[in-house]
Amino acid sequence: MNYRLLSRFLGILALLIGGFMLLSLIWAFPELGYRTDRALRGRQFERDGFFGLLASTLISWAVGGGLYWWG
Repeated sequence: MNYRLLSRFLGILALLIGGFMLLSLIWAFPELGYRTDRALRGRQFERDGFFGLLASTLISWAVGGGLYWWG
């Protein structure tokens, strides 16, 4: 089995997943996301969700970059 080719493809896949995770960050901003509670709409920034998704994106990019570099 060609492990270098496999790691390169997995690296590309992890980089793409990390890139598509960035598209979900807009829901952390109250002006752009959809809120069901009208009292909280437009006032509450979801800080924990934003930084959790950002950390997941960076981890995915680091793993994907490492795999792509090794391959």
